[in-house]
Amino acid sequence: MYSENDSFVELFSAAQSNALSPRESTIIELRYGLTSGEPNTLEAIGLRFGVTRERIRQILSKSLRKIVAKGQREIKKDKITEPCAELLLYLRSAVIPENDGAIDRLIDFTENNLLYLPEKYSLPLIAYLTFPRKELDQVLVNARQIYHQRKLKKQKDSKRNSLSEKFRELLIYAKWFESSRTGYFFTPENLDRKRSVSKSGKGNAGEFHSNKMNRLVEYESELEHNFFQLLEQVDEVDFYQEQPFIIPYNYEGRQCLYYPDVLVVLRNGKALVVEIKPIFGMALSANLVKWSALKKFCIDKGLGLLVTDGTYTIQEIQKHEINPCYSKAVLDSLKTGKLSWSQYKKIKDEYTPSRRDFVALVLKNKLFWRLSPFMLSIPPDT
Repeated sequence: MYSENDSFVELFSAAQSNALSPRESTIIELRYGLTSGEPNTLEAIGLRFGVTRERIRQILSKSLRKIVAKGQREIKKDKITEPCAELLLYLRSAVIPENDGAIDRLIDFTENNLLYLPEKYSLPLIAYLTFPRKELDQVLVNARQIYHQRKLKKQKDSKRNSLSEKFRELLIYAKWFESSRTGYFFTPENLDRKRSVSKSGKGNAGEFHSNKMNRLVEYESELEHNFFQLLEQVDEVDFYQEQPFIIPYNYEGRQCLYYPDVLVVLRNGKALVVEIKPIFGMALSANLVKWSALKKFCIDKGLGLLVTDGTYTIQEIQKHEINPCYSKAVLDSLKTGKLSWSQYKKIKDEYTPSRRDFVALVLKNKLFWRLSPFMLSIPPDT
């Protein structure tokens, strides 16, 4: 009988004109803001008319009762084309108040037709025109509860979608090697943590209960913690394992063992190792040597590889545009030998590079950088 193109505002306006005085219609419009989109408080309307907020509430209640009563009389007399009858029948056909799910339909109606109004105005108005008065209080209690549950779910869904988009953007920079669908060969049961973090050491190490993994997950830094929380919330991730492998490598003549940060298994069957490091850590020679060994490991095992701080990837940092004068000053100085902190600081103070400038400079030019003690140099074989 009624199509989606029928306008509640038009039908309600016609019913107002048919059943209410101009003063009552003005108060209704001021309260609900159906045409202006600007509802008003009872106090504000009372000040305008020189009466109390309670008197305005009474006028509003009486006005809506007049519309409903007139519409019901018209329906009983089969005068269904009269304005008030049309309004009530339109709302009843949309909400079907006598059937299960009526409150959900009430909320759907307000969201589809009165989304520009706060729910504290739209829900009571439509409920008053649709449900019997004896049910009204309970209807509004239930409607507000369901509305706020929906709102929270939408916020969570929006956050989840935003996080998923962020994760997909990071995955664009993952390096995938042949047979990288080895995720199918991993299960949470055949993986374990190869070492435990020291919670009493430096940094913000700790643990939390993972809903996705149904166990305690350990982290070594706040960056790791934040990234693991991202993995918890994105649907693209099937499961993950922190500290999953032991990889031997050689650094400055010493045999060392390396524990990659996390193995992530995606729902599409792919698996990748993710290294979570702050931006400055992406340029440290010790880390670059580790990641060289990790790359060989990933190629051998058919795993993907991603280096990120959770926001930027190492490839993005490497593509960062550097002040050419700063770059030239550093590279020219390196031609005469390695730079100590005091030597580099003179260049730094002159050109004030950002952290990304420095890291990009090291990565683009494949420089050797050690932090403690500070030493920047051109690798011996270049």
